[in-house]
Amino acid sequence: MGALPQQQNLLYNKNMNYRRVFIENGYVHLIIVAYNRQPIFIQNINLLKQAIINSKKYFNYELIAICVLPEHIHMILYPQNIKLVGWGFLKCTPKTGQ
Repeated sequence: MGALPQQQNLLYNKNMNYRRVFIENGYVHLIIVAYNRQPIFIQNINLLKQAIINSKKYFNYELIAICVLPEHIHMILYPQNIKLVGWGFLKCTPKTGQ
């Protein structure tokens, strides 16, 4: 794998097992996968809608697109502060081995 360009506008989340690049004024492709890929999202679509509405209380972003599949979700977001995206990933990542 080639080295990523070292620019001032790139932020690297060093606490994750793999690299993510956050570019100021950029879009974010977020994938949420259910535990053990259980098909829970379609049957709980109203709960998912409410979770997205509630998240807007804490994070300032524009939801550009969403694709809801039974066991995972794709979202394209435009965050107002890209630096908070890395923080959000860390806070929402489940701990393994419990």
